Amino acid sequence: MLHLQKRDLNIFILLNSIWILTSKNIKNIVSNNTKLKTLNLRLNSLKKEWYLKEINKKDRSKTDYMIYQLTSDKILLSRIYWETWYELNSIQYNLSYLLYNHQLFLWNLISYFLWKIREKNESFELDFNKIYWSKQVQQLILREQRSKENKYNYLDKIPIPDFMFENNNTLYCFELENMNSYNQFKNKMILYNDLEIYKNNENFLPLFKNRKIVLIIWCRETKKTKYEEIINENLNWIKTLIKTID
Repeated sequence: MLHLQKRDLNIFILLNSIWILTSKNIKNIVSNNTKLKTLNLRLNSLKKEWYLKEINKKDRSKTDYMIYQLTSDKILLSRIYWETWYELNSIQYNLSYLLYNHQLFLWNLISYFLWKIREKNESFELDFNKIYWSKQVQQLILREQRSKENKYNYLDKIPIPDFMFENNNTLYCFELENMNSYNQFKNKMILYNDLEIYKNNENFLPLFKNRKIVLIIWCRETKKTKYEEIINENLNWIKTLIKTID
């Protein structure tokens, strides 16, 4: 039986958090200094042991990177737990074709962003226990809203970022604006503004409470000017960076 390494666990945690990743993005996010060929050998070993599943293999050309998903098999997840003492709860999502490609595009941008951070700061280490995909945040808020013992206020003032990670008490929130209308974008910026106003209240959701928020927005070049206008009109409190994806 394959002996799991710390890098394997980080791969599992990442896939448990953000659903799917290409082999290249796993390398860029989890093991930046490892050669892709070397990492692919390890990923293939994990796949042979059924820890990972390769998805959309039939639709992938020879020049494309492999796309992986964490197993949802309870026996295998238990095996990971007994070997690493880390509990995972993999959920399989059925996303539309557009959302599926949206996620792949988003992870490409995230891995590029992390690469740029490491380029400037070699000591930077991503805490894999503090990364969140939109589905996780959404489920957390819904669970609290439906709970009869709900102990948190202002849940309606929380935006749901496409992706975020925490580093040194700063939450980096990423928004890939590739599908939303201008009005949807405006409403989201209003929510971010509300978040900054309410997040230090006593009974605010701990994930955001007392955190410094940095918002990173990616959009098409043709929409950048309009998005900047919306940000200037509706977002007064949060540090915001807007990048183009063309």
